[in-house]
Amino acid sequence: MIKKPYKKLIAASLLAVISITMMVTATYAWFSLAGSPALTGVQINVGGDNTIMLAPDMSVEVDGQMIHYPGEFQKTMNIVREDSYKYLKELNGLSPVSTADGIHWFVPTAAEAGVSDVLSLEDFTMDTDLTYANQTEGTEGGYAYVDFWVVSPMDNCTLRISTGGDGEGSYLIQLPDVVADASTDIGYRLNMENGTIAACARVGFLINNDQLTDNLSMQTYIDSDEYNETYKSLRGIYQEPGTVVNPEMEYSFLIYEPNGDVHTGEGIAYIQTENGFSMDTCEDGSYMVTNPIAYENGERVLKDVKDILQVQKGSIWTKAASDEETTLEQLFRASLIGKNTSTWTEEDYMTNFYGKYLQNQYSQYVTPGEFFAETWSLYYYGNSNKTSADMVSTLDTSTTVQDARLIKLERNVPQRIRMYIWLEGQDVDCNSTAALEYFTLGIELAGSTED
Repeated sequence: MIKKPYKKLIAASLLAVISITMMVTATYAWFSLAGSPALTGVQINVGGDNTIMLAPDMSVEVDGQMIHYPGEFQKTMNIVREDSYKYLKELNGLSPVSTADGIHWFVPTAAEAGVSDVLSLEDFTMDTDLTYANQTEGTEGGYAYVDFWVVSPMDNCTLRISTGGDGEGSYLIQLPDVVADASTDIGYRLNMENGTIAACARVGFLINNDQLTDNLSMQTYIDSDEYNETYKSLRGIYQEPGTVVNPEMEYSFLIYEPNGDVHTGEGIAYIQTENGFSMDTCEDGSYMVTNPIAYENGERVLKDVKDILQVQKGSIWTKAASDEETTLEQLFRASLIGKNTSTWTEEDYMTNFYGKYLQNQYSQYVTPGEFFAETWSLYYYGNSNKTSADMVSTLDTSTTVQDARLIKLERNVPQRIRMYIWLEGQDVDCNSTAALEYFTLGIELAGSTED
């Protein structure tokens, strides 16, 4: 395997912890939910240096118009401490959807009994006004998004996603749940098996590069406590909930697929095709092509997205030195020292370990998988939308992907970026029962003057 380092990376990290409780009742793609999945905690940390700086998105309504501007640009940022992101703690959660462009979202239509009744592409509800985004009321789940700002003092700084170095990087990994085990000295252990949610989750970056020409946005920024006189203009215009995208504006969309070679234990893949469901088999270590639903020329189609896709190998919990266990497992036992656990439930163990002991900080215990250097290789060397595990193991990997860039930043011009998080229903692993599954997500952004 050829390792391809990406030179001259200047990194800033956007680390997200997203805990999701899923209750699943069906065993096929586009699974339905017995109840609303609950998002129980969100934490996003940003760290880096002055080469790439990030800021939270601030918003205020002025004369019926929502104005967005950057908060204070800084080396580190903890989103849970920012009032503008408090809605993340109140989300219902996530449920399977599909998108190929971050603008058209497709939601399965549920029958009266609550079971998905998807027979053709026309059966999906098309959401173009963020109806199912950031759901905080009712019982339905959906997809989530956050806006943030990035700026660079360099000329022509190209922004990409990177695996980073020790204690940082981009990854999405299952948070092991606590299970009873009489064979252990404490009667409980961490379940380290791969879960459904981590295998089918996606992260997408929607980017508009238009300059904000209204004086109100810039003046609001100037009048704010966060204003930095270095920045004279702002870029990035996005739709507000309840509105549709301006067709005259241009957007780019990059899909980040973590754990591309990780599959659930069931080994049966159900994929929505133009003619309905198709069944296939998959093995751990192989890659199964995902064709999300798109809307083109007035029709719903299954889209080839390899040109806007960045795929990563599975991330793992770091192994402890000279031990078969992971560091996480050792920490779990350490978290119980001196505790009276005689009346604890599995949920109590989870709360104590992840919330109180680790305080939702995971990056230093994760070893991110490397990216496939060329996404097209996963398609080219495959057969019937599937690349075998043996072939996958021979493909070149890299710390980032040369062609999968987010944007080229203009010097000292803050750029607003919209980041989506969703469960891709068209992924073959969106198929098995799952309960009380949690995952943690980290995103590292790397900038370089090399195109």
